[in-house]
Amino acid sequence: MLPRLPANVLRSRWTLTGIPLVIAALGILAVVAIEREVDHRADDRIRERASTVVMTLDRRLDAYTDVLYAVRGLFQATGRPTHAEFRAHVRAQQVAERYPGVLAVGFAEYATREQLPDLIARVRAEASLPGLGYPEFRVRPPGDRGERLVATYIEPEQGNGPAFGYDFLWEARRRAGVRIAWRSGRPAASAPIEPEHGTGSAGLGFVLFLSVPGDPQRFRGAAYAAFSMDDLVRRSLPADLDDGDLEIRDESQVTFDDDRDTDARDGAGETLDVFGRRWSVAYLPHGPVASGLERAFGWIATLGFVIVAILSAQLLHSLAATERRARRLAERMTRELADSNTELERFAYVASHDLQEPLRSITAFTGLLARQYDGGMDDRGRGYLRHIERSAVRMRELIEDLLAYSRVMHGTPQPCDLGAVWRQAVGNLQGGIVASGAKVTADALPTVLADGPRMVQVFQNLISNAIKYRGEAPPEIHTSARRTGRAWEIAVSDNGAGIDPRYQDKVFELFERLDGGDVDGTGMGLSICKRAIERFGGRIWVESTPGEGTTFRFTLPAA
Repeated sequence: MLPRLPANVLRSRWTLTGIPLVIAALGILAVVAIEREVDHRADDRIRERASTVVMTLDRRLDAYTDVLYAVRGLFQATGRPTHAEFRAHVRAQQVAERYPGVLAVGFAEYATREQLPDLIARVRAEASLPGLGYPEFRVRPPGDRGERLVATYIEPEQGNGPAFGYDFLWEARRRAGVRIAWRSGRPAASAPIEPEHGTGSAGLGFVLFLSVPGDPQRFRGAAYAAFSMDDLVRRSLPADLDDGDLEIRDESQVTFDDDRDTDARDGAGETLDVFGRRWSVAYLPHGPVASGLERAFGWIATLGFVIVAILSAQLLHSLAATERRARRLAERMTRELADSNTELERFAYVASHDLQEPLRSITAFTGLLARQYDGGMDDRGRGYLRHIERSAVRMRELIEDLLAYSRVMHGTPQPCDLGAVWRQAVGNLQGGIVASGAKVTADALPTVLADGPRMVQVFQNLISNAIKYRGEAPPEIHTSARRTGRAWEIAVSDNGAGIDPRYQDKVFELFERLDGGDVDGTGMGLSICKRAIERFGGRIWVESTPGEGTTFRFTLPAA
């Protein structure tokens, strides 16, 4: 209760006019502070979208190098394949289906001035065989040069005829990419170019090279893949990024611009290192990122501030000072935590790239061995190859799960429709559900405060575990929800084999498996679930009786 003021103070002009003016000034300051906070959150969302673009393109381009390593492995294993063998090899990779945005895949052969006539005669003889459909082989652009790197293999040949016989050392931008790949032995990208491949493509593109050494380790040529920037970007990014202007630059040159009437650099920017090139990625939303409710919140808070200030100005001043100190402390701790998470995520990405490169070589060579020497192997040799392939696949899954575990803290809690999330998770697992004959059902699920992509991971891991660790009967998996105060409790139940009580406290630890059998997995799925649920302020636990099924329960704040 406020102290009783003397009557002369209440009658003073300062009391009658000064207090309302002070309250008005504090209200204006509150509006400004809240507007700044809303703008800060909007900027964070824009930066998060730009980061999503960069991470998506980075993962997609990194996966595309598998095609180049496969071509290099083919030439190292066979010496010089025929054009028919090369076509069969590329088609077996299912490039069009697995790597959208690739215009062509091929091999360019190095030749000196003296070697060029023999190269032309040999390629013409091989490429003119019936059924291949290659155009007449001509080295272009013409001219007398001391060395050339000529495209002697190309798939698909339709639409890429002008690139058959093209000399990659003739033009400076392509030549620079070839030289980097030659010296480093790793994939290297060219500067932006007008594509010679894919006559139906528009705009700029680039070529990705990977050197193929000869014997003894001399430069023999390069595997290459040609890309259209427009196709690559539009077919790689999620649909929810269509509400803004996306712009990509290689140094100062614009290679992709979704809206030429706006400058995306007024929004958020990120950089992406692409095999020796540095791309600048900018994203600017077309409309306001902050909702009308967020904008109105400033005025609502101001009204409440005025009412409370009139009743207890002195107490409000003390609380406001305390709140400001707490906000400064929270902002400082948030910045420090964000910096730490950014460094950890960057380290995880770099480590994953370095770890996955030898795995690609192992996978490529075991595939070549299986195809080239299958008839000359006994059952023991084939068993060794299968064991190597399984080990490489498990290592890749382990790396991917470690990355997923490190990214869990990246999600921002916001209203999340668990019904839509559950349907997406079930759709992603449709192949396994059909193969196992599982019956997967759910009650009406609520909207909670969480992050959609992370919750898709949670449901996928829980449903996938129920399918993997099923009993003798076909799996029956049901998801339900019930309100518990300010939170929702979600239950995912199955009729599987159950979990021994001795292990129920360990299943959420890293690399722990539910049993020691031959069930696929890395033992990280439930750890990812636990980290995600706790990130959004909830908790997760398991209830199970061996032979009677399992129920995983977790709580999340209501939206």
